[in-house]
Amino acid sequence: MYAEGRRLLDLPAGDCLFIDDDPALVAAARELGYQGLTLDRTAAAAGEGVITSLEAIAP
Repeated sequence: MYAEGRRLLDLPAGDCLFIDDDPALVAAARELGYQGLTLDRTAAAAGEGVITSLEAIAP
């Protein structure tokens, strides 16, 4: 799924951001060279590589 998304966007992996609530999937994306963030809406605060809402990445 990572490669197909990147291919459809016609971007290198390092220019793609993968966000998921499963840390294992985020880790797999990072191992493939993607940027990755884990979405944890139950966390008290965001940490390194973890966001608590999608608004955290909005400009």
